[in-house]
Amino acid sequence: MMQAKDLKNSILQLAVQGKLVPQNPNDEPASVLLEHIRAERAKLIKEKKIKKPKGGESVIYRGSDGSYYEKRGNGEPVCIDDELPFEIPDSWEWARLSTLSEVINGDRGKNYPAKSKLGHSGIPFVSALNIENGIVSENKMLYMTENQYVSLNAGKLRCNDIVFCIRGSLGKFGIFEGERGAIASSLVIVRSYLHENVLLNYLQLLFSSPLSTVQIKQYNNGTAQPNLSAKDFKSFVYPLPPLAEQQRIVEKVEQLTPLIEDYGKLEEAREQLDTELPDHLRKSVLQMAVEGKLVPQDPSDEPASVLLGRIRAERKKLIAEGKAKAPKGGESIIYRTSDGSYYEKRGNGEPVCIDDEIPFEIPDSWEWARLKQLCDFGKCTNIEYANVDVGTWNLDLEDLEKDTGKIIQKKRKHDGEKGSTKHVFRKGMVLYSKLRPYLNKVAIADEDGVCTSEILPLAFKGFSSAFAQLFLMSPYFIEYAKEHSYGVKMPRLGTADGVEVLVPIPPLAEQSRIVKKVQEYKRITNQ
Repeated sequence: MMQAKDLKNSILQLAVQGKLVPQNPNDEPASVLLEHIRAERAKLIKEKKIKKPKGGESVIYRGSDGSYYEKRGNGEPVCIDDELPFEIPDSWEWARLSTLSEVINGDRGKNYPAKSKLGHSGIPFVSALNIENGIVSENKMLYMTENQYVSLNAGKLRCNDIVFCIRGSLGKFGIFEGERGAIASSLVIVRSYLHENVLLNYLQLLFSSPLSTVQIKQYNNGTAQPNLSAKDFKSFVYPLPPLAEQQRIVEKVEQLTPLIEDYGKLEEAREQLDTELPDHLRKSVLQMAVEGKLVPQDPSDEPASVLLGRIRAERKKLIAEGKAKAPKGGESIIYRTSDGSYYEKRGNGEPVCIDDEIPFEIPDSWEWARLKQLCDFGKCTNIEYANVDVGTWNLDLEDLEKDTGKIIQKKRKHDGEKGSTKHVFRKGMVLYSKLRPYLNKVAIADEDGVCTSEILPLAFKGFSSAFAQLFLMSPYFIEYAKEHSYGVKMPRLGTADGVEVLVPIPPLAEQSRIVKKVQEYKRITNQ
């Protein structure tokens, strides 16, 4: 798809090649216009307002053999076919910039003014910083005093002069609309010999065209800083249409410019959408996954209530064996009554309506449970790093890629390496970064190892670790974690809040189908 910049360049290229608007045989040819320009130039030379060009006046013409030649003063004509990039209509002419306009340097001598700030008073001192959108803007303008201006030997601006940057921001240009001013040494003044607004507008169009860009690259003699000499700039060769056709070209470009700008806005919106769409899709898929909207329910699946019953029974057994502690306040049981409301009963306490905590509707075969019923969130086995075996996988936060669940790299403990206290994890555990929850770093361990204390290893019993990972990466859980985080510079989810989050529980078979569907999405989108 063509970008707005390329579209604009294509239109400008057509304009300077004589292909944007039709030629009119009744137009006075460009050769007559050139004679008017030369006559005005000769008059200015005679009045000693400008100097004669070194080497004589440039005259470009087409010979009987079809080639283009350039004659300067009394010199011999020289074929310049290799300088001319394309064919132009018969009514057009080729000319050097120095033929069409005066190119004036800034003052480089001892009278060069100090760039004093005088507020918005004084005489404008124009630099490349003041050129914005094809005009000289007062934004960031510096001003000089009357005495400074009077002392200048060159570089004095008049109304409707074009300022053109020859150092730094090569090719940047703008119209000066003030009464008088001066230019920095990085600029030159382009002053048309004819006071015709049409010719002035066409010159601006030429400077915007790819033809100027090509010649700037050709003559740029800069290294670290792009640099173009005024002498080389004067030698730029441009196609000149009849004055009437210039008017039509400028009008057509002005008509097309708003359309190009609209196209550019659409392009920017599309690029933004292309950038944001994968992230939006990923979030949508994960949210649909935890809401039961990603895959269809199967009535033959064992319902989640049976799964939760087994999990509770296993937990009760571990408590009886002294391998786990009974939950404070008693076991949480969440159920739905005939009126559609959700209630939670803890131990021997009275049931409490928790409708205001339920974030979204779930299928009938699903259940709600607190995270602490599915894993020991926040309860970790610690080990001093000095006691970790050499070669053990040592996981840090920077090793986890945000939003994807991918492990970027695996570092191993080296002999004699020192470090802080670590959490121990086993293969199959879900590794959740509690620090900066918005970074969404969650992975599944594919081998045993140790990790930073900012990562919580979570062992889900009787529950899919892969679905648990999807849940912890879902927009619902991320928002919960962000809302319940503490700390400003380095926010983290605390254990007390983490264990209480409500988890939507699908049947075990559906958990597997959901994980498979999300993996298919990742393959398709390369995420």
